[in-house]
Amino acid sequence: MPTLFASKLFILASAVCAQAAQIPRSVADACPNAKEVESKSITVNGHEVVHQTFSCSDGHLDAEAFSSAISASSIPGLSSLEVRSQMECTTPATICQCGIAGLFVAVDCTCFIDGTLPSESDCETLIGSTGVIASLQGPTFMVQPKNFHVISLNTCSLGFLNLANFTEEFCWDDLGSQGNSLVASGCFGGNIGFTSGYSRARSLKQEQRERRIASCPSLFHVSLSDTDRAILSEPISSIVSNVQSGVWKPLNVLHAYGRKALAVHAQTNCLTEVMLEDADTWARDLDNDKIRKAGPLAGVPVSLKDTCAVAGYDACIGYAAWVGKPVQKDSALVRLLKDAGAIPFVKTAIPTTLLSFESYSGVFGRANNPHNTNYSPGGSSGGEAALLAAGGSRVGIGTDVAGSVRVPAHYSGIYSVRASAGRFPRSGNVTSIPGQEGVPAVYSPMARTLEDLETFWAAVFKMEPWKYDHSVTCLPWRPVELTEKVRFGVMWSDDVVPLSPASKRALQSVVDNLKRSGHEQCSRPIRGPEDSFSTTSCRWRQAFSDPLKSLPNGSTGETANHPILPFEPNDPGVAVAYFWLRLPRIFQRVYAWWVRYVQRDPVFAGIVEGFHKKTVVEYYKLVAEREAYRAKWHEAWNNAGLDFLLTAPNALPAVPHGGMKTGWKVCGYTFLFNLLDYTAGVQPITRVSASLDALPSPIPAHLTSNAIAKDAYAMYDAAAMDGLPVGVQVVGRRLVEEKVLAGMRLVEKVMRDHQEGYHLLGV
Repeated sequence: MPTLFASKLFILASAVCAQAAQIPRSVADACPNAKEVESKSITVNGHEVVHQTFSCSDGHLDAEAFSSAISASSIPGLSSLEVRSQMECTTPATICQCGIAGLFVAVDCTCFIDGTLPSESDCETLIGSTGVIASLQGPTFMVQPKNFHVISLNTCSLGFLNLANFTEEFCWDDLGSQGNSLVASGCFGGNIGFTSGYSRARSLKQEQRERRIASCPSLFHVSLSDTDRAILSEPISSIVSNVQSGVWKPLNVLHAYGRKALAVHAQTNCLTEVMLEDADTWARDLDNDKIRKAGPLAGVPVSLKDTCAVAGYDACIGYAAWVGKPVQKDSALVRLLKDAGAIPFVKTAIPTTLLSFESYSGVFGRANNPHNTNYSPGGSSGGEAALLAAGGSRVGIGTDVAGSVRVPAHYSGIYSVRASAGRFPRSGNVTSIPGQEGVPAVYSPMARTLEDLETFWAAVFKMEPWKYDHSVTCLPWRPVELTEKVRFGVMWSDDVVPLSPASKRALQSVVDNLKRSGHEQCSRPIRGPEDSFSTTSCRWRQAFSDPLKSLPNGSTGETANHPILPFEPNDPGVAVAYFWLRLPRIFQRVYAWWVRYVQRDPVFAGIVEGFHKKTVVEYYKLVAEREAYRAKWHEAWNNAGLDFLLTAPNALPAVPHGGMKTGWKVCGYTFLFNLLDYTAGVQPITRVSASLDALPSPIPAHLTSNAIAKDAYAMYDAAAMDGLPVGVQVVGRRLVEEKVLAGMRLVEKVMRDHQEGYHLLGV
């Protein structure tokens, strides 16, 4: 690290004491009756760290007084806390936050200390930290909150000085903060009666979910019967025909899927709202409703992403602030589904802000991949993907603004088609970014099988969705049969993150089998003549950053981050993005210059340069550039004479939990088609093989040629990922959902014809 970032360790005055028995002024101000209950020394590489624990005997904590004490002792200009990326912090903490001030700041938590080991006087005392210790390893200082748990009066405070600039750091596990005043409450709240609004809302919601599960009719709590398994193995077309003919009762179907959904939830934590009691009533009513029983989805249980508005149920989408606020009426889509005879029965997990390829929120916890619970099922429709993959539902609803139905399909081994804007109902539901129309979110179906996906699409259009939702284009369903050979292009890279061996093998297998079956591959690269995928992807990540940014008047976020309460954890990737977005422009420019000209990484530099709030004029310019780029793609597609474009849904298979902390920038393979508003489907092709998909050693330089690719490949481990699904993406032009489904059907056929068909998880 250059001399500019050389750091000298010091301990912030408000968080230290010269002697172990001394009570710091900040503690005394916050709790006048504070008593030391424990003091112990920790020796790290020969350096003594004194750890103190205090109790507040009367249970009183004056957080405001503590805040004042902190502020009084802080160096003027200390900014509010920000969340670091893994690039900036090499600690295992779930959440680690930093405040920064000054022009040049060490953006890496591994900081040189004048190029030498610190002296013992540099590291004398830390208040609090059962597991937060100062670790001196060579010429570095690192914070390691390993096995950390909150105890009375933990300040969790560390600081280091950058030449003439100041950086203060607060680290803890699974707690969040937005400023110094919150550090006191967050660190001190463990044993002294402090309960945040976030904690109360989380407890309320999780208790409500467990109570609803426990209070379900007893038939939902018995083991699966042979009849249940028969129902679970049938496509939704058979469910409809059997319900309409009287072979099955709607209740039989609901009970089978309800039992399975609860079992899958126990494994994956995929459910948010359990609606089985009401669904039981809706199923009974359906049996006596001739009109709805004649509908194209009669008796089909449908799972819904948490964003879907169902009257009487929360749609908090992971925000603690929105817990306990049930919506008043069904959305247009939910009304359509009920009129078609479908039975909404559960809602599924999402990430906080909906802007992640993981599905973690402080309110609901972390959703797991049913193939390997150490990995993410995807996001933001990850709970839906987990439920479908494990057989707890046949068909469900997700949303997609950057790949949020396609990446979960890829990670979890299911099927989805991202609709073009205006093709599928969306009005009346809940979103984290209302009014964001630069790259609009679309609602789209997800399904366990391709047959179910096609059946569901056609059924929705039998209901004429434009009569339910003003935003839907009046365009009837037009089934497509591919009777001739097709011409397809292949996108092997997004020019940012090269495909991993597993993703490349899946795509290569599809290409080879299509060619063996007589279909034609276009060798011409399909891209705009003056722009590469990388520059376009960077530019539109910049445009997409606007919903995360503060308003000009200084209020923090009327969009994705605004509802987040103090101490409420954010998605790790969004937290990192928000850190960059909130940095003053001068910091962004200096760091971008450093990345571009010193580290020679123009790809990541382009992202850093653009992560700032846009003016209206800048936004209009970006929209104009978007339209010009769409026109270039339109022309390139025409010149190539394509039926479809094939590519991977993501450079990697599913990421491990927490992977979005560094992997949040890896979305080019899907986000490109949101930018173009092209219809795109994802289907599973194969599984990761520890032997076939291992990286060579050493890793080829071209795989890690920029910071984004380097962060991505740090997560790739074919041995650990062995058995995870790997998909392929079939892309068509705008509003050709029927044709894309036909293309997916063709891909599935040629793979099976060559004995390479994908096998679903059993039920």
